This record gives sequence, structure tokens and C-alpha cells, in this order.
Amino acid sequence: MPEREVSSLPLLFSAAEGGNKDFLETLGNFFKEEIQDMAHCTECEAEITLQGFIVGEIIYCPDCNAELEVLGLEPPALALAPEIQEDWGE
Repeated sequence: MPEREVSSLPLLFSAAEGGNKDFLETLGNFFKEEIQDMAHCTECEAEITLQGFIVGEIIYCPDCNAELEVLGLEPPALALAPEIQEDWGE
């Protein structure tokens, strides 16, 4: 007998109807937080997770290796990192 694919969607709906709405709320909040931590590289538009970084930190895009500065966490914001000018002792 071939294996059948079982969808978990009906289980989620039945869990919600059975008073398990807290689980679904927690699950929704988890995905909402993950989405809110995402920013886009200003060079290649790759999605970058900012979880664990601080404002002002310099990070590298995993796709194009651009140097990016974390400008904000809520909402997530990135910009190209400023290039350091050479100091000629002036």
C-alpha cells in the first residue's frame, strides 16, 4: 500500500477549535518576530537576519560580501558601511 501524505493543516484548525489557540498564537508570534528581524542588503537585495546584532555594527552580506552597517533593529535597517578615510597626520 503506498504511503499517503498527511496534511497538518486540519490538525491545526482542530487544535484551535479544541481550545489550543495559545499554541497557534505563539506559533504566529514566532514567525512574526522572524520576519521583523529581516533586512535587505542595499547592494543585492539579499535577505539578512539582524537577530543578535547591535546598532552601529558592521556586518557582511552573505551573498555579495558587501560591508553593511546596522542602522536600526526596529524596523530593521541596513546601509553601506562608511569607508574609512586615511589619516595623513593632519
